[in-house]
Amino acid sequence: MRIDVLQEFVTVVKSRGFNRAAKNLHLSQSSLSTHISSLEKDLGFKLFDRTAQPPALTLSGQIFLEYAQGIVSLYQEGKTKGADAANKAPVRIAEIPSSSFLYKNISSVELGDTVQFVKIPEDMLPLEALEAGLVDIAIVPELTTRTSDFEAYAEKYLYIPLGFQKMAMAYDISNPFLTRRPLERTDLNGITAIITDTTYFDFWTQMIHEIIGEDISLTTRLKLIMNNESELSRSRLDNDVYICNFDRTTKAFENRGDIAVVDQIGDTKLQFACGILCRADRTDEATERVIIMLKEAAKLARNDEAAS
Repeated sequence: MRIDVLQEFVTVVKSRGFNRAAKNLHLSQSSLSTHISSLEKDLGFKLFDRTAQPPALTLSGQIFLEYAQGIVSLYQEGKTKGADAANKAPVRIAEIPSSSFLYKNISSVELGDTVQFVKIPEDMLPLEALEAGLVDIAIVPELTTRTSDFEAYAEKYLYIPLGFQKMAMAYDISNPFLTRRPLERTDLNGITAIITDTTYFDFWTQMIHEIIGEDISLTTRLKLIMNNESELSRSRLDNDVYICNFDRTTKAFENRGDIAVVDQIGDTKLQFACGILCRADRTDEATERVIIMLKEAAKLARNDEAAS
């Protein structure tokens, strides 16, 4: 028994006939009559005396009407309260790492109880967390939306640009392959680049190759730095270069006179576009508010960068 058929039954009674009820319900009279006949078959008794004009409720129909109205009323009440609860439920965001350009500004915007930050497993990409229903929103590199894997999800998600995540390259000034002059693409030929971002290692690798060009032979290798600048600052770079978040790298090596930190290669800045990824069917008021707040945090980050 479907709730919409119960609603149709109640509407027929209130409209005092099938013809007027069908118009109110935007159904054909034959479809409405078929629905009511199916309901009568499920119940095992007639609801209307169709020989009367207009059709009149049978005694069984009169008794059932009271219950049908109660069921419809409870359904509408439950639907309303459920929708209210859904709107009040916090929007779940994949936890923003301290290496993100948004991290230091996220506390400056009024998120209140509207947001719940969710720590996703280290071996899970934000897109996978969205697919699994663990989060409602994730901050991702724009490159995520250009992968062949994303094509299958393209219609399910909205991507909203936020800004650029700055990257930095750190190297020992005694590295025989590099100099302290502005780096050029060719300086990186044959170099091993250590990438410290486990979640986006593949993306960072692809972004670096896009920046320096496929004609340069650069090897990338992953080294886990547990989100700790002091651990990074103690690292021996030898003949390798480290590629990671600009703020984090600069802070880690600011007191190391033997380390050079650069944020561009030739005239090309080391940065990548990133933005918000959320489900296209999750565009309720609460989610829209959070998106506005994240945009505000991104704006603050850009202002900080311009002022520095």
